[in-house]
Amino acid sequence: MTTEAYDDHDHDDEFDDEFEGYDEQVAESWREFTHDLAVRLGDLRFGSFDFIELTHPVGTREQLLITFRANRASRVRATVPRSALVGPRQPEWVQTQRTFEALDWRYLPRKEEYIREFGRKQLFRASVQTITLLRGQWGVTHPSFLSLTDPFSTVHPFSLTG
Repeated sequence: MTTEAYDDHDHDDEFDDEFEGYDEQVAESWREFTHDLAVRLGDLRFGSFDFIELTHPVGTREQLLITFRANRASRVRATVPRSALVGPRQPEWVQTQRTFEALDWRYLPRKEEYIREFGRKQLFRASVQTITLLRGQWGVTHPSFLSLTDPFSTVHPFSLTG
């Protein structure tokens, strides 16, 4: 994996607020996941290593939450499908709209999905926003409850044991 995923600025301040109130071990797991996701996003390349999907178990199946795809312009497009926006565990639609709009995501009514494009120097921001959505929108309490799929494998980012 490369380190070109995000610039070299100290980003700890960007997500310190995001992890406030969590015990230190859980907060550290989210910090590691944030950095790991940013690096993985930097590895995306159109036509070869071109997508990453994050899923979360719902009942007996995996629920797709976010897909990241590399495009021809070397940007990364994040997409949240309609299936991740509705359901009994989801906030009211107005709250969902506020959440995504506050993060500068666009809603595509025809496709019924939210999208956001990130340049190569914004991939850490993409990771932080992803964590915000995972925790706030979908109630994911720890990265170990996620599956990360790319063209070559599926991994569970962290185990609860450590």
